Amino acid sequence: MLRRVCLGVAVGTAVGATVLAIVALVFRRPENWIGGDFGAATTYLAISLSAGVAVGAIVIALTVFLVHRRPITMPVAAFAACVTAVVAFVYLGEPAQDAEFALSGPGAYPVVELSRLTWVLYAVASLALLTAAVTDDVRARSGPRSRWTGTVIALVVALAVSVSGVAVASASRAGAALAAPIAIPMTPTSVGHQVAYRLRSTISQHMVPAGPGFVTVDEEAVTAYDGASGRSRWRFATDELPEGCSPYAAWSTGTDVDSVVVVQCAEDDDYTPAALDEQADAGLIAFDAMSGRHLWTNSEGWAVRSRAVSDGDGAVGVVRGEGADARIGALDIRTGHVRWNRSIPECADRWSATTATHSVVVFELCPGPKDVAAVSFDLTTGEPQRIPIDLPRWRDADAVIMWDVLAVMGSRVAVRYNLDRVTRNEALAVIDTATATARVDWGQVEWLHLAPEEGLVPGDVAQLVAHPGDDVTDVLMMPSGERRRIGGVEARTSWSSPALNTGRWAMVGDDLVTATVFARDRPYQMVTVHPDNTLSRRPSPCGRASGRLVPVPGSLLLVCPLPFDEQRPSGTEIIALR
Repeated sequence: MLRRVCLGVAVGTAVGATVLAIVALVFRRPENWIGGDFGAATTYLAISLSAGVAVGAIVIALTVFLVHRRPITMPVAAFAACVTAVVAFVYLGEPAQDAEFALSGPGAYPVVELSRLTWVLYAVASLALLTAAVTDDVRARSGPRSRWTGTVIALVVALAVSVSGVAVASASRAGAALAAPIAIPMTPTSVGHQVAYRLRSTISQHMVPAGPGFVTVDEEAVTAYDGASGRSRWRFATDELPEGCSPYAAWSTGTDVDSVVVVQCAEDDDYTPAALDEQADAGLIAFDAMSGRHLWTNSEGWAVRSRAVSDGDGAVGVVRGEGADARIGALDIRTGHVRWNRSIPECADRWSATTATHSVVVFELCPGPKDVAAVSFDLTTGEPQRIPIDLPRWRDADAVIMWDVLAVMGSRVAVRYNLDRVTRNEALAVIDTATATARVDWGQVEWLHLAPEEGLVPGDVAQLVAHPGDDVTDVLMMPSGERRRIGGVEARTSWSSPALNTGRWAMVGDDLVTATVFARDRPYQMVTVHPDNTLSRRPSPCGRASGRLVPVPGSLLLVCPLPFDEQRPSGTEIIALR
């Protein structure tokens, strides 16, 4: 009896595994997925699963020998050992891990998991065969009823395995629950005093206005919130992203009904630009901000270069490669495909590239007498236009000119230039890609700790310098491109927080607002600067910390760092003001 049961389990499991192998081969490509090493992954799967079919045939052949009671215990034992070794390779081998990254993520069937499951089932079948081979019940005689025991068991096991596998593959397509469309509330035009709600987030910089509110990205999920109520609208768990994909930045096309959220991930947890240079498998993943529907995934190694991706052309600037292999391009937001890409000279800094309205801009310092320029590439055609930046004071200086992108808004890009980062005589260049002009102002500009690779660059307002002891702060008004001096306010910059420097100032209606003014009684102040330069002050809801301001539909968000506490996780508190 035991012998017949083992033979039934062996045959049924082998047949079911073969069905799963066929399912995995049929559904091996994810939907809406651009790029990725599908060739190598598919080849690996084809070889693995074809070998599995051969193993299934061997299981059935050995079963026939055992049914005829031929003593083949040693061959079956060797066969079981070989199958077990292959199972270990399929789980632990590098080809399987590469295939898991290329064929996983939103919109993908779990083909690698199905492949691994087939080999586990083949191992079970081979061990069942081995058990039958060493069973001493070779002389047993069964009645008419027991004669069909093995066949019935084989059919039941095969059916159960096949149906379960197909169900798993089908269920994986459901993905995250979609949110119903809602009305988009107005973005506040004045600073309110009422605290509408409070939220906790582990990573403050990964928060962008999008759709009817805002979206946060942390270690657990991409989550969209209603800006007016603070209620979660949709959530996409990060463990549903491609295998090994660690999100490190997020962008949004804006706050209309068609807005798109783009999340960038690397293959490990090191989010620095230097590490990303080596991340050939870095990925971009897009979601519809209104519903949470996955739109596309691009795994061709492109990195977004933008403060935001609401450029008006439905595209955003991207870069890839380094040195002689460096390329710049325009990625279509709705489809995930790159419209065009071009090589850039080695004298251009691809990591300083950014997206302006209708163009992607890269900055270069080519050989010659301090030949400084910005090159604007049209987002639709890719045609370049060179914009000279005249820095005559440094033309004969024996030092290297350095630069940092300071702010981006519309067609304007502000760049800070200096010599070796040590001089106090900086140049502030405001490049207008619409008119192909650059205006240079000389004067002190503090170095801001920003992270352009994560989209952490100011927009409407960028702080230039605070004058210690004078209660004076200079800011750059990007809509006009002019420097503005604010008396009675000393808002010092941060050396440690790119996110804070990004939202140190915010335009709320006609007012300038900051929550980074240090008060004598220790708590920080929230200061509103009115158009006539009069000031309104009140204690900041962040208390003894500087706060980042982000206007979103329905609320003005104040992002406050939480103090370190071993009893609770670190991160930030998001306070909504109305």
